[in-house]
Amino acid sequence: MLNPGLELFEKSEPDVAALFLRLVDEVRTGRLAERAVDASSLSPLGPGDLLQLPAMDSTEYRVANRLGEEALRRGEVASLIVAGGAGTRFGGAAKALAEVAAGQTFLALKLAESARALRLWGRPLPVAVMTSHLTHDAIAVAVRESGLSDVLLFRQRSLPRLALDDTVWRDLQSAVSIAPP
Repeated sequence: MLNPGLELFEKSEPDVAALFLRLVDEVRTGRLAERAVDASSLSPLGPGDLLQLPAMDSTEYRVANRLGEEALRRGEVASLIVAGGAGTRFGGAAKALAEVAAGQTFLALKLAESARALRLWGRPLPVAVMTSHLTHDAIAVAVRESGLSDVLLFRQRSLPRLALDDTVWRDLQSAVSIAPP
């Protein structure tokens, strides 16, 4: 065994185990901390840092809208749905599957945009959904039930959590605790 707690990854995902060991080494030697951003170098956004959307009745809005619709017609636009959140404050269900409006889930509303794009612009809006080890199975079922066939599902990478003493963190049942890096 490479390191206690890596039994989840050693055989099935050796690249994940190797990445974890490299990060542990960087923590122990201080190299990871050296790469951290110095908070004193950060500053709040200032005037002009964010562009305001043009008013809907303006020429700028009409031009931007036309360019966007042309890009949709040419198939140059896709949708990425970030759906890895476990929704612990939502009762433990995947946040993407929480009902938000008229019985619709966040995910259902986002997937409906793809169907709408097909009706409006003659092309489906390609959709990729990033899940996590906690949400993947439930979201895969919801996508399958949506009837959309061209949805790419992929899981974000997770690694074992590291405790302050550089050991793998375990939960109350002694299971390895994993989280996104």
